[in-house]
Amino acid sequence: MQSEQTPLVSVIVPVWNCEKFLPRCVDSILAQTWPEFELILVDDGSPDGCGAICDSYAKRDSRVRVIHKPNGGVSTARNAGLDAAVGLYLFFVDADDAIEAHLIEYAMRSQLAHPDRLVMWDLTLDEAELARRAAEPFAETLMRGLEVQMMFTSKGQGVQVWNKLFQAGCVRKFGMRFDKELGYEHNLSEDEVFFQQYEKNFFSDKPRLYTYLPVPRYYHEMHNPESLVTRYEARYGQFKREADRPEPGYAARILAELRQNLTEYADLFADPDKGFVTIRHYLRCLAYGAWCARELGESLPAGYIRGPEVTALLDGLLARRRYTPYYLPFRLGSAALVAAMYGWDNAQNAWYYRLALLQKLLIGGRWG
Repeated sequence: MQSEQTPLVSVIVPVWNCEKFLPRCVDSILAQTWPEFELILVDDGSPDGCGAICDSYAKRDSRVRVIHKPNGGVSTARNAGLDAAVGLYLFFVDADDAIEAHLIEYAMRSQLAHPDRLVMWDLTLDEAELARRAAEPFAETLMRGLEVQMMFTSKGQGVQVWNKLFQAGCVRKFGMRFDKELGYEHNLSEDEVFFQQYEKNFFSDKPRLYTYLPVPRYYHEMHNPESLVTRYEARYGQFKREADRPEPGYAARILAELRQNLTEYADLFADPDKGFVTIRHYLRCLAYGAWCARELGESLPAGYIRGPEVTALLDGLLARRRYTPYYLPFRLGSAALVAAMYGWDNAQNAWYYRLALLQKLLIGGRWG
């Protein structure tokens, strides 16, 4: 049974083979302090008792809607939820996860105050932390695009869709859907592709601005034996970084981006901690650019290795006495060594670690 009032928020939960965790997930959503939402449970042909559990919640609470469909993977389940959703804003929650009671309220408070920003929030892998920090008051941090990119780099919070608030109008305007070919244990990245498309579309006519809720109010379950990540690890071992492939024209693009950001985000580069993460990120990107050029037979742009942009990054490390393994290859001004270093890093070759250790012994300071 559906509420007569159109909900402002649609919460979409793809459900498959998680009957042990599903009640915790649904209970945490129904306990939200924000009243105007619908909960769409998409039973993706689950072989266990999840379908019956979903139906039982729908009978007890008018905010719950259930979709039963043949198994097609998490992407098709989320797409079915998108097709059914009527809210102006979209939340995605995984069926084995849980959210703290204020999450929707605080995310919506932030979104309504800053409608042109993309709202994100912190997460925890410790379920006890969710309850322990529940009483902490609303807090938000206003961030710019590069700051968020660096946070992704340093904290590993990047492309998941379940720690971000999506505006349904943008999704509908651009006809966005999850790629049904992705979302399987042998072929993940459905979140990454969807989020990158959303970012591109959402910020197509506005600056890349975000709000970040720093108190973790989303619990991500890591011990579900049926989750995609767990099944991937069981089949293929621990996640391994896939080797990069050379990208044509990358060196020129990353140098142009660095030039712009050194001016636009000068305060970020100067920050003692965030600045180090930013510099580390760009040195590796520049090294990747040199490697791409070597692999593809391209010429590096003028000043790529010895130019003022790279010098500014290296001087920033020197001032902090905090370095990365790419410090000395760039300081020596050798494009060949920079490209070789990245090639060793990309292949996880022992020479990368040997040269990093040698630099540490020669230069001292802190490394990361």
